[in-house]
Order: sequence, then structure tokens, then C-alpha cells
Amino acid sequence: FEETVFAEVAFGPKNMGLPEQEVKERVAEALSLVGLDPGQTCPLSPYRLSGGLQRRAAIAGILAMRPEVLILDEPSSGLDPAGRRLLFSALHKVRRAWATTIILITHNMEEVGLLAERVAVMDRGRLAMLGPVRDIFRRTGELRALGLDIPIPAAVMERLAAAGLPVRTDVLSNAEAEAEIARLLQR
Repeated sequence: FEETVFAEVAFGPKNMGLPEQEVKERVAEALSLVGLDPGQTCPLSPYRLSGGLQRRAAIAGILAMRPEVLILDEPSSGLDPAGRRLLFSALHKVRRAWATTIILITHNMEEVGLLAERVAVMDRGRLAMLGPVRDIFRRTGELRALGLDIPIPAAVMERLAAAGLPVRTDVLSNAEAEAEIARLLQR
């Protein structure tokens, strides 16, 4: 780590040869994206931050470089629920605003459901499944055989369908499940 959070997040943009003003702007933007107040956080030593805040600051350092491709391995590990929400909100914004390709490596199917458009499922170093996220999550038996689960909202809908209710089982979020249940209740 550098001496301050500012220096840590600015490291990449400075090494890219960006002008000082642009470096400052990118640092502030990246810290804000991950839910850290630049005014309060920049002067602190990274060692004074909690583990979750250190992780968010490290991700801000990557975001400040505005990469075309962002590869994240278990990015929410060690984050509390609020930090997790902020991180995934930031990743959605980054993907939309900068057209960044995000490769997410995770065992957390909730995160896959919230962020992914396409999924590659690996099993012992081999590609087991590849396709759009909804298509992959419809293959519940195969996923479970690989030791993976589907997002909780999809599992709830799967149980409702198994009980004979006409519901979609390819929902990925709580909001989609709520909308599907509301549709069912209006029938």
C-alpha cells in the first residue's frame, strides 16, 4: 500500500501518464463509485481502513484506470451487505458508462444473477456450461450436480412452480420474483 488512500488509488492513473488534474478527478470519481467519501478517505492511510474498506479502495484504484476489461475474483468477499450493494451498483455503472467488460469469478450465484449477462461454469478446469445467465440458471439439476445453487429468488419460484403454480422460474432478483408473484396474485 501507498501512504495514503489518495496515493494508492492514484498510482495507476499516474503511471498511465495522465495530467495531475485528471488523476485527481479519476480518484474522486472511483472512490465515490465504491461508496467512499474522497474528502474523508483520501488523506487516510490504507492501513487505518477496515478490511472491507481496504478492498473497496483497492477496487477504486483499478476503476480509476478505466480498464476495458475488469477481472474480479470473489470481489465481495469480506464486504458487509451495504458494501456489497455499493460494489455491485458501481460495477453496473462502470459497465454502462464505460462499456467495460467485467469478468466475475465467484461461487456466489446471487452475484452472478445480479451482474452477469453470460455465464461460463467451470468444473475441474473444464468448461461445463456456457450461455446467457437465464439459460444457465434454468439448468438447475446440472448446476446442483456441480455443487452450485441458483439465486434464492429463482429457488423460491422453482418451488412455487413445483407446487403447480404457473410462475416463471428464471427470475434473477428479488424485484423480479416480487413482480412475478404480483402477476400471479392478479390472476
